[in-house]
Amino acid sequence: MPKPAKLKDLLQPGNRDLGRVLARAAELEALTEKVQAALGEPESGHIVAVSTDQESLTVTVDAAAWAARLRFLENEIRAAAGPGMATKKLLVRVRPPAPP
Repeated sequence: MPKPAKLKDLLQPGNRDLGRVLARAAELEALTEKVQAALGEPESGHIVAVSTDQESLTVTVDAAAWAARLRFLENEIRAAAGPGMATKKLLVRVRPPAPP
């Protein structure tokens, strides 16, 4: 098993691994914003994040009541997320806000 990279090495300017992580984070942030904009209020205010991988499109919300509601908006979510999402499994997850 390969040894994990040292943090100081990862944070060096020009590090390609860090660049890929930052690019993926920006991609997921843009995806979240697209879905939020397409759904509008009040639903968009309860979407914490939207992510995708090879098999699924995952929408994370801040309360179970909104998870149920967003499942009914599956077609709108897929359309907003873009091409290629029709074949992915839609998952709606709940992640309550962190306590103050």
